Amino acid sequence: MFRPSRNMIVLLVVAMLAIVGLRILATNEKRIITHDEGISYLSATGHQGEYSAIAKGHYPFGAWVRASEWKRLIRVEKPFCLKQIGSDLAHFDIHPPLFFWVLHLWSLIWGVTLWTGPSLNTAIALLTALTLFGFARYALGNSWQALAVACVWGFSPVVIQISLEARQYDLLALWTVLFIWQILKCSDLRRQFSWREYTVLIAVVAAGALTQYLFSLAVAGALLFLVARLAWKDARRLAKGVLSIGVGYVIFYLLHPGFYLAFARQRAQENPGIFEDVGAKIETVCKGFLDFFTPATSARPLPILIALAAVMIIWILLVVPRRDLRSIFQFDSANSQSVYFFSWILGSMVLFYFAFMSPSPGMGGRYMAMVWPFFAFTLIFILGLSAKYGRILMGAFCIAMLASGISSVLGGTSQDLRPDSRFAVELSDKTLVDNVSRGVLPRVFWHIADDSYVFAASQEYLLDHKDLWLPYLDGAVYISSVHYGGTFSRQRQLLALISKDYKICPDEKVDASIGRAFIILDSPAD
Repeated sequence: MFRPSRNMIVLLVVAMLAIVGLRILATNEKRIITHDEGISYLSATGHQGEYSAIAKGHYPFGAWVRASEWKRLIRVEKPFCLKQIGSDLAHFDIHPPLFFWVLHLWSLIWGVTLWTGPSLNTAIALLTALTLFGFARYALGNSWQALAVACVWGFSPVVIQISLEARQYDLLALWTVLFIWQILKCSDLRRQFSWREYTVLIAVVAAGALTQYLFSLAVAGALLFLVARLAWKDARRLAKGVLSIGVGYVIFYLLHPGFYLAFARQRAQENPGIFEDVGAKIETVCKGFLDFFTPATSARPLPILIALAAVMIIWILLVVPRRDLRSIFQFDSANSQSVYFFSWILGSMVLFYFAFMSPSPGMGGRYMAMVWPFFAFTLIFILGLSAKYGRILMGAFCIAMLASGISSVLGGTSQDLRPDSRFAVELSDKTLVDNVSRGVLPRVFWHIADDSYVFAASQEYLLDHKDLWLPYLDGAVYISSVHYGGTFSRQRQLLALISKDYKICPDEKVDASIGRAFIILDSPAD
């Protein structure tokens, strides 16, 4: 039984505090919600279906109403409406419901604020780091290397960024690590795999499937792994393992029977084709790995990664003894098996990306949440092959990753998180918005006072019903977005229409990802 030393316990606690602290500091710099967070809060409060109807023209669409009429859609009105959340996701979204159920329960406790999603993800990241430590210690048989794996993952700038957004990717990483850990234990014929562990395997499979559909990639790799390991050695254990996975998916189906409805919408987001923008796709994949090590940079990632890989290969060939080098290819060891799962998950995700089966940003940092724990594991496994230099290199690497994580937090790694974007709409009593997309409008009304007035409608509706809003714009703020249905052409038409009766002053403080802001003065233009 594992009994950590006092020094290990102290360092583990310090590392976990650092992982949590980095996320708290980063969240403290957060000023606006992202596009996807707006959708998350609509879903978690049980309003995504209602919002879909409103966006098609139902009240309060196209009417001057208090901002509270819109803001109630991101507040919990019906506690424990888990069935409604699942149904809305099946009919109007492409994600399974578990994260949004958890976010709903978290919102019941803390309310919906800028901290709601990040604080939940920080708690999940802490659990993931501890789980990754346990998994790595099981696979590597070394507590110090296991601690290094948890630190490298937890300090990574791209992993920190995942925690700052109210989305399901931290939870997906947790279930993936737990799942692979259970699979490795199930395949280890040197130990018993009890009925309790089969129960855990069932629960983790159900939870992973209910968190993200891409969890099935890890499951597919695990099934192949179990067959290769057990088919000719212990067919009964193989059957129990496969049956446990199947039962997990039965539970998933029972809890989310409408999952198949999301697949048609998912296909609409797929890439054009495997030969479309191959160079850009390669750059996207490489940038994801570069972002793991450093805050967002404009440097071209491919040459840098090639150089890093070359240095790593040279170091392995020159420093690592041959007997240790052979351990990489000993598939009977849990460490090499873990590297297999890293290769499988990464390879299958890249294949999906290049074979037009993933959305266009499908290899960005958060979409690779399943990959990062095993990437950190693989890096530490390789560094640890050298008995002479391994511990020094791992320590230096962890310190470098901590410095990179601190740099990403202090410097800000996303334009969505640190703009001075609230000034105009917070001071105005009236706001006109020309886009009611579910990822756009919530980002606008998030910052508007409850008793201020909002007129929100599509650009087409505004042009066709100018009498409903145009006479009342004195002192208002106009927020215009050309994304998700908006166009520059209609934006120019609306500005020309407004400028006939009012003077328009652009407000450059509003973040461009929300839209362009214009302060409308009550004095007519000359």
